[in-house]
Amino acid sequence: MRKLLYLIPVAVGVGALLYSIYFTPESGRPFIVRAVAAHGGEAKLAKTRLGIFKGTGTKNDAHGFASRINWEETYQQPDRLRRVFEKTVQGQPTTHTFVYRAGKAWTKIDDQEPTVTETGPGYHESIACPLGHLVDIYLNKSTLKPLGETLVDGRFAQGVSVNSSDWENVELYFDTNTHLLVMIRGRSTDPQGGPLVRERVFGDYKTVDGIQVPGVVRLYINKQLMDELVVREARFPEHIEDRVFEKP
Repeated sequence: MRKLLYLIPVAVGVGALLYSIYFTPESGRPFIVRAVAAHGGEAKLAKTRLGIFKGTGTKNDAHGFASRINWEETYQQPDRLRRVFEKTVQGQPTTHTFVYRAGKAWTKIDDQEPTVTETGPGYHESIACPLGHLVDIYLNKSTLKPLGETLVDGRFAQGVSVNSSDWENVELYFDTNTHLLVMIRGRSTDPQGGPLVRERVFGDYKTVDGIQVPGVVRLYINKQLMDELVVREARFPEHIEDRVFEKP
């Protein structure tokens, strides 16, 4: 009888171990932990919550025509973003200004009156903000699920789906060798109700203040290249004047 009583907790322990091995869903958290370390660590990535980026690139219109652009963006997580594109159309310079602030987005072309829309957070569209968001995922214990390996820009990458209060059903992909973020994929529907897949692909990383920052960012919508931005300057100030994010 004593032997039987002794064996019961042993059997329960073995059963719990087997259940955890065969039935508990695999966690994607180790990939986030490695990515945070690869990009510079938690303390340094926290600096990316404020940033100023400048560069050049190309932007494609609806007909696939590519224009050379100069661009600049200034942001402050979680609800401030200002982006300016300058390009030449038919020999005439034109400037597009986008400002997102606390649920509203203004879009202005040259001296025209800006259009305004109610919208959700836009900070994930800026270049460096996803790096700071890795820390949020790491600290908030978001729901993470491994997606397996795939190829991104010819490199093997490990995918992780993220479901958190800030990012809902977003897929992150990390280089299997460097553990750096190489792609963000989000899914939604277009105005006609069709599928819309947005992919931001990051590459050519460089070190800025001890932080691994992408030097090239490409945006694809439904596999069509929309723009390619090349970073020429990046910095993370301790303070940004609030007037920078006023209505354009």
